[in-house]
Amino acid sequence: MNVNVFFRCFSLLGGLLILSGCVAGQNIRLAYEPMAQPSSPLNIVVAVEVNDKRPFITSGDKAPSYIGHYRAGLGNTWDVTTQNKEPLATLIRKDLEADLHSLGFTLGDAEMVEKRVRVEIADWNFDTYINGKFWYDCRVWVLDRSGRTLAEHQLKETVVIKGSFWVGAKYAFEREMPNIYRVIIGKMVRDTPAAVTAFKR
Repeated sequence: MNVNVFFRCFSLLGGLLILSGCVAGQNIRLAYEPMAQPSSPLNIVVAVEVNDKRPFITSGDKAPSYIGHYRAGLGNTWDVTTQNKEPLATLIRKDLEADLHSLGFTLGDAEMVEKRVRVEIADWNFDTYINGKFWYDCRVWVLDRSGRTLAEHQLKETVVIKGSFWVGAKYAFEREMPNIYRVIIGKMVRDTPAAVTAFKR
């Protein structure tokens, strides 16, 4: 066998073995650190509701903590979850509540609420091999006390994340996903002027 061909085959086999052996039982830490709370609270009581409507979650095919999968060298997939296997909807709700609090809003129970934000996760998934692709689709509503819609917007995007031959996209996803997550949480209210205005009026 030609030496160069042998070397390429050996390298490919080694890469496949590495990819196959390093992706099982994985999770990615998604965290959001809101900005400092303003000195003057807005004295507006709000509540947050997040519903995970991904078909593979509602059917029970995947756990609520599922956020995507790595694809190993032979094509087999390994599910990736949030850190501590916390349901994605719960994580988003807590981080969005923290962000609203940092904007000066007060979190309250159903009887006190003046405004409500509702988030529906229609899709949230990723697929990787040497490179990877993450896609999401979330709808956000700002509602008044009676349930009337004051503002509504959709967050939907597909992001390509570059990996490497030797370790695939695993480490690139661990590095990039927290940054992408922070942007998504910010766009739900803070960085969407119509949503912020709806809360204040």
